[in-house]
Amino acid sequence: MILKSIKHRAYILIAPIIVGMCNMNSVGFQSFDDQKIAFQYLTSDKVLLDIYEHYDSEGLLEGYTSHIVTPVCEDKLCLEAEVKIYWDLLGNFIKFSPIAENPLTKLDHIPFDSADYQKLHKILSDKSPSFIHLRRNELINNDGDGIEGVDGISSATVAGVKRDMVDGAIFTCYTLWYIANGGINFNIQEHTRNKINNELIIKMIRSGNTKSHYFLIENIKVTHFELFINELVSMNLEYDGFFIQRIINKIPESLIQSPLAQDFLFSHFDEIEYSSKNEFLQKLESIQLQKEQLSFLVKHLSPANTGLNQLIIKILCNNADAENIDVLLELFESLIKNKIKVSGSSYDQLIATGDQHSKLKRLARKMGNTRK
Repeated sequence: MILKSIKHRAYILIAPIIVGMCNMNSVGFQSFDDQKIAFQYLTSDKVLLDIYEHYDSEGLLEGYTSHIVTPVCEDKLCLEAEVKIYWDLLGNFIKFSPIAENPLTKLDHIPFDSADYQKLHKILSDKSPSFIHLRRNELINNDGDGIEGVDGISSATVAGVKRDMVDGAIFTCYTLWYIANGGINFNIQEHTRNKINNELIIKMIRSGNTKSHYFLIENIKVTHFELFINELVSMNLEYDGFFIQRIINKIPESLIQSPLAQDFLFSHFDEIEYSSKNEFLQKLESIQLQKEQLSFLVKHLSPANTGLNQLIIKILCNNADAENIDVLLELFESLIKNKIKVSGSSYDQLIATGDQHSKLKRLARKMGNTRK
């Protein structure tokens, strides 16, 4: 008992150092007295948590936090775990803070040291730890030494999950991971979704956080899209094809007329899959495009892309005027030279367009050889 008392007093002395180490990636958090309860969440251990909003220095929503006091094993032999956990706007774990007067403990109720806290932070930050598919009672083997169910029977810990556990605190790590990374993430996202306003959108756009940008694309309303289209397509990031596809899918047709939106989507045209190209071209059917954009589309005609060819031809014919004669000539010549077969409806459009412009009539009549 004397040894435990000395260890506990020693922890109190080094607690500020440990807390500082655990505040990695910290943001400006308020005291609980200044925070507003966002919602309550019931854990799998039937513990009801108060989840608080917290705000940045400008009064904008920054993330969420909760003071956690929870059992960690079913037989009541383990001490309760008490920490503060912090999440970002999308419910991703950011950090935790230990409670100085009630440190986390391991086997024999020995307090965590700084290395244990650092390892726990790493564990909670891992989205796919090795124990993710295990139940609590599967964390130890029945044939190990000691009593099954006692937190910290390291000789009985399933070997495959040891690397993702603080030695002597397997149930503590397991319980806290599921609180930090479990169903609460969806609750947080839903709460953030309901809090979206103009100021929060700007904050999330300027965060440089790709996950926040995906979240915005999926969740902002059309009216917000109209206000922030320039910011959304000007974000200084390397986008993958999926992100571009989501913009194409979500962007209202009215905004396709925006020069900035057109430049963005055309510049990423080659990165997206066939179905997204098709959807983008469908949204361009009734829109007047610039000559260089029409020329770009002509260059994407291909004998193998029958569906896209039909859309491209329709867009070119819809943009047929005296200023675009050069591009239309390019269109006819490409179809003839590359022996690109066209559908009946596309053929009729091409003939009708050729009849309206003397320079195109001769080429239009050659289209008979390319008709399907």
